Amino acid sequence: NTTSAVTVTLAAASVAGFSITIVRGNTGNVTIANTSGVTRRNVATYTSMNISQWGGATALYTATNQVIVFGDFT
Repeated sequence: NTTSAVTVTLAAASVAGFSITIVRGNTGNVTIANTSGVTRRNVATYTSMNISQWGGATALYTATNQVIVFGDFT
């Protein structure tokens, strides 16, 4: 809940079943960024994604260092 920009970087070495939900509760841009060693499974190429204002997103690890990100993006 900030007007400043925030970047959330997906952690490497997270195990299957781990998830994180991020909610953008103000005007500050929220970016979900990839880190080295994490593979995003639902998009062929991925560097970062921006959550829509007042929206949210969840990153769900399906295996060690493999993640699916879904939610409300711009």
